[in-house]
Amino acid sequence: MDASVDTVLRHPQEIVFAACTDIENWRHWVSGVSRVEMHSPVPIGEQAEFTLYQSIFGQTHAVRYQITELVPLQQFAARSIASGLQFDGGMRLEDHPDGTLVTNWMRATPKSKPGGVFDKLAVVLKGTMNQRMVQELRQLDKYLSRSAIPAA
Repeated sequence: MDASVDTVLRHPQEIVFAACTDIENWRHWVSGVSRVEMHSPVPIGEQAEFTLYQSIFGQTHAVRYQITELVPLQQFAARSIASGLQFDGGMRLEDHPDGTLVTNWMRATPKSKPGGVFDKLAVVLKGTMNQRMVQELRQLDKYLSRSAIPAA
C-alpha cells in the first residue's frame, strides 16, 4: 500500500527540515506518538535507529525504525526494522515561493507473502492514511508557527 500527500508549508525549507528530523519532538505533530526512544546519537544520520511509541486504532505499538535516507534540506526517510509490516515513510522537501513544498509519503507491505487480507484492507486503509498524513502536515505547520525551531 502506497500513500502520498503534498502541501505547501509557510515556513523556510531549513526550518521544516529541522522539525522533520527532530524525531524526539514528533509527539507534537505526528498522530498518536506518545514517546520516542533514540538508540543512536543525536544529531541523527543515516542508519540511526529509534523506537516510536504510537497509538493506532486505540492500541499503543512500539516499532523500531532505521533512518534510510537523510539528504540535508531535501529528504528524510525511515524503515521499520522490527514489525509485522515493512513500513517505509518520509518527507521530501522543495523550495516554493510560498514556503516549502512537502511530500509526505509512506509504503506498507506485509513481511510475509503478499495478498489476502492485507491487500483487501489496503484499499480501505489508503484513504485513512492519506487523511492522517494531511492532518500531520497541518499539525506540523501549527507546531512550526508556535515554536522557535532552529534551522538545520
